[in-house]
Amino acid sequence: MKNLFNILKFLTGALFVFSGMVKLNDPSGFSIKLNEYFDVFADDVKSKQDSVQFECFVNGKSMLSGKLKINPFQSKPVYSMYLGIPGGGHVTGCQKNHETLASCDCVVSYAVYFQKDNSNATIYTSAGQKELKLDSSQWSQVSYSVVFKHAGEHYGQTQWVQEFKKKGYKNRITDEGSGPMTRGPDFSIQEEIDLTPLIKPNGLMYDFFKWMKNYSLQLSMFFCALEVILGFALILGWQFIWVWTITAALIVFFTFLTGYSAYFNKVTDC
Repeated sequence: MKNLFNILKFLTGALFVFSGMVKLNDPSGFSIKLNEYFDVFADDVKSKQDSVQFECFVNGKSMLSGKLKINPFQSKPVYSMYLGIPGGGHVTGCQKNHETLASCDCVVSYAVYFQKDNSNATIYTSAGQKELKLDSSQWSQVSYSVVFKHAGEHYGQTQWVQEFKKKGYKNRITDEGSGPMTRGPDFSIQEEIDLTPLIKPNGLMYDFFKWMKNYSLQLSMFFCALEVILGFALILGWQFIWVWTITAALIVFFTFLTGYSAYFNKVTDC
């Protein structure tokens, strides 16, 4: 039994020396792995943010609604609401094919388009679902607004609301095919929404893991050197109780990291 124990002790020590020497050859690689773990742990302990409900109205009629996730790193996003002709101009709107929409007295269908951060990527649209029929005589009288609401437990009983309204078109009635969004009159609202009061703080553990990322390389070098030292200490039988205790703790630590990666399918690249 004693011989078996000595053999296992030697093999464990040799494995630790080999593993530590391989990692010491490139400690930056292990530091990248630690960085990934710190990011994953920080993401797991961060506060789960609420959503904000938005609703777009045209002439008092609800045309479009949806939910937007609150991003704690972007507390004041810019959202845009457009009221435009689906497909653009005479293709689907004006059947008489006038040279300009300004001279058009046809009844034209409009839809609502909702965008974020001044991009041209529409994240919500009412096109094909809810459309509003207007003729050119109504354009200057069109009222359009977007309302943002939040009533989460974190904010208390008072509902947080921001509302923005406009009336009529933004610029001159553009020539058909030259509008900024849907090739028609430019009805638009673009506002910065201050979501700061709704953001839930992430807490001390999140800050701790983010702070630990600054020392990933130092930790990598420490663990690599520790493996080599523990390996030689096991082989030589030096301070066996202390060395075995630290070795067992290190094995448990790396077993936890490996099990965490396997169970949650995170940090899977070697």
